[in-house]
Amino acid sequence: HRVGTGDGLGRYSFLEYITRAQPESGDDTLDVDEERVHARLAAYYEQRLDDYDDEYSEESSYMRLYKLESRDWQALSREWLHHAGRLERPDARAAAQLGFLRLFLQMFWWWGCYVRYDPCVHLVTDWERTQPEDERRLTDWLRTILDDYPDGYEKLDRGDWADVEAALRELAAETGVDGRVPLDDDGVTDPRELKQRSNRRLVRALTSLFRAHSHRFRSGQARLALRPYGDALKHFEAEGDTAARAWTTFELADLQLELDELEEAAAQLREAAKLTAAA
Repeated sequence: HRVGTGDGLGRYSFLEYITRAQPESGDDTLDVDEERVHARLAAYYEQRLDDYDDEYSEESSYMRLYKLESRDWQALSREWLHHAGRLERPDARAAAQLGFLRLFLQMFWWWGCYVRYDPCVHLVTDWERTQPEDERRLTDWLRTILDDYPDGYEKLDRGDWADVEAALRELAAETGVDGRVPLDDDGVTDPRELKQRSNRRLVRALTSLFRAHSHRFRSGQARLALRPYGDALKHFEAEGDTAARAWTTFELADLQLELDELEEAAAQLREAAKLTAAA
């Protein structure tokens, strides 16, 4: 039974019905391998997301990021995460966790770090519903970021940057991106491994970027932001994300201007202009 939700995808209530159904004594109709069902549905929705990306593969890297505002894309992502989050195999859980974190951080950078962006909150809430109690720390750290990262454009000494930085470091450690992350895919042909490497690079880049913010917008710590900005740029470049490099390079130029490093700022602005044209 399909019910409309206004998101372009709709929702099927059959799953809700069978999960509440109580079979008669001795009736094994509802004895199913739930792990296998969720794995197949997660693979299906992941393929739908891949097809969505392929459809816009000829767009510029900047225009492709507008999918983050698409209600269809958001609905597909939430369906995928709902089923992926219920998988119990350690490798599947780790892959789903990394994919979830990539989606959250991308959406948070797109809008959530400037204004309240409900899709970020929905992602965290949906994911939390599927997770065992002993793994709730991931969503606790994301809620810290949502609560303590200041919105708007005036960020200096607002919010709680120390808590934001601590949460980002915990996220990086939890997902294993705080160590060496492969910068190339030489010799790798397995699609699952390629996707994992891509996710690792982007999660590393985005956690580094937001750590740069946590220093840049605290009085007396702006210079400490230079290193994480450089780390973010290195991993965005390895991922081939031209739009992200353009934005980050402009931010770095702005910081260098504040630090009165005028020649360095000018060089970064020229690079940002080239990347923007390419993006």
